Amino acid sequence: MPTMYGPRKSSRGQWSEEQLKAAVEAVRNQNWSIRQAAKDHNIPEKTLRTRLKTGNLKKGSLGGASFLGEEAEKKLVAHIRNLQSAGFAPSRKTLRQLAYNLAKSMGLQGRFNNTKKIAGNDWLKLFMRRNPTLSIRQSEGVSLARAEGMNKEEVQQYFQLLTKTLTDHDLLNKPLSIFNMDETGLQLNNEPGKVVAIKGSKVVQSIKSTERGETITLVACCNAEGNFLPPYCIFKGVNKQLAWEEAMPPGSVIKMRRESAYINEELFMDCLTNHFIPRKPPGKCILILDGHGSHMNSYEMLETAVENDVILLCLPSHTTHYLQPLDRSFFKSLKAFFKNQCDEFVRANPQTKIHRRHFGMLLSSAWANAATSKNGTSGFAATGIFPLKPSVIPEYAFLVADPTHRVPSEDNERLNEAQVCAEEPIVTNLAVPGTSSSSDWTPTKILCEISPVPTISVPTKRPRRKQSAQNLTELSYMEERKEKRLKKEESGKKKKEKQQKMSQSSKTVKTVKKRIFCQESSSDEADDFIVNDTTDDEDLDENECVECLDRYETTSSNSDWIRCNRCMRWLHETCSNYDNTCMRCGRMQQKKQK
Repeated sequence: MPTMYGPRKSSRGQWSEEQLKAAVEAVRNQNWSIRQAAKDHNIPEKTLRTRLKTGNLKKGSLGGASFLGEEAEKKLVAHIRNLQSAGFAPSRKTLRQLAYNLAKSMGLQGRFNNTKKIAGNDWLKLFMRRNPTLSIRQSEGVSLARAEGMNKEEVQQYFQLLTKTLTDHDLLNKPLSIFNMDETGLQLNNEPGKVVAIKGSKVVQSIKSTERGETITLVACCNAEGNFLPPYCIFKGVNKQLAWEEAMPPGSVIKMRRESAYINEELFMDCLTNHFIPRKPPGKCILILDGHGSHMNSYEMLETAVENDVILLCLPSHTTHYLQPLDRSFFKSLKAFFKNQCDEFVRANPQTKIHRRHFGMLLSSAWANAATSKNGTSGFAATGIFPLKPSVIPEYAFLVADPTHRVPSEDNERLNEAQVCAEEPIVTNLAVPGTSSSSDWTPTKILCEISPVPTISVPTKRPRRKQSAQNLTELSYMEERKEKRLKKEESGKKKKEKQQKMSQSSKTVKTVKKRIFCQESSSDEADDFIVNDTTDDEDLDENECVECLDRYETTSSNSDWIRCNRCMRWLHETCSNYDNTCMRCGRMQQKKQK
């Protein structure tokens, strides 16, 4: 193993404040010499002489004092913690700007850049070194909906429903009968990651199979014992090729959907009926799902679940990142292994595009590595489902949505800051220290003014599309879904009838009239043109112009309407070449005159 050399350790500052006080006591009260006291208490002689002169017996950090002051930096650290708890942890640039504004409000000048109005990088490095409780971390994005949805009230209601359901059906100690099912998307493409390259390279390129790979939906299902059902995959298209299933994991299913590769009610019904129910253990079992419409809107699917002793339990909206087992322990692992397989395939076949026929081979290897018993059981344990333990959900999961839990009781600094920010009035014009009103301002109050901690409150009124925890197989819910389905069908029929009626009423009679003079006619009543067989005279609307078929109520013509003297039909005055007659009657009259 190679030897790793680090920086040489300095002996500076290797003494404690208690040693300093003991040395000063020995010199002042026991008549020790400064040299002897410094040697016996392991303190540099020069340091002891300086402390005896100044009377300062506190041990500070090595180097110069901080520009903002020790007390202000402590308050700044506490403010950063509160910002992090609220979901708005500052970036390095934001922190430098905050330090500049704090220094300016405290009347400190001469150190920071007044042109850019920001503290320097050197100050940031020293600040991080002086406060080892802080570090630079990669933050994880959380949508506003998830931040609002993950609150204690929703989670407590879910665990109460889960406990009641498991107890009523005697499933508390039956991990074999507790399942979770969810979908995820896999892309037929490789994603370049971190690579080893020549130092100083401006661009490091990595070959991809295609610009944007095809997305395939994979439905996974696992129980609390860590047993996974074979994957259920959905491709976009109509015709399925048998070659696509050859290298798939045993028992896998591939289904096609014309519109897209996303799951819908029909495919979930097929997955439940033909894929899950034949593999479930005998007796009652519980299947935990998220609130996707394909899982809970079909009354026929709910009836099928009840008939086969399957209890469907829906998770609250926007909480699956903490409450769904497959999201906690499986999907990330599966995607990582699948990505590695795609990378290896592209490297081994640089001129071959990843196709559907390769999906089974890539998935089989990734599935074997990810769908392990350890991954399955750890997901149920991390979500508090089995063993049933609601307290396993960490407190920081609720910090963004529940401001009352942002300040732990044991952290007095954060408690004091929160109380000051909430109770003390905020003045818009900050007083500079040294003036008559400077004593009213502290670093905490200044930070609350220049950088208030944002709050995300849980809406008192539930959004229309937000779903709480729900037993989908309860009779009341099933009756509700049945009633909604009947209303939807009735509404659809009425809408269809209305559309047909409107179509018939607004349908213009588009006929092709071939007006020709009859060359041979044995009767004066003979017509000199042919009318389209699809339209009879009695079918013509009196509100339509007999010539241009424009309706009276919607016409855009400014011409006056006239009525034919012979057939009594209405028409625009400009639509006929004859006086007070339509073109048809005018031609017949002209023919008779000849």
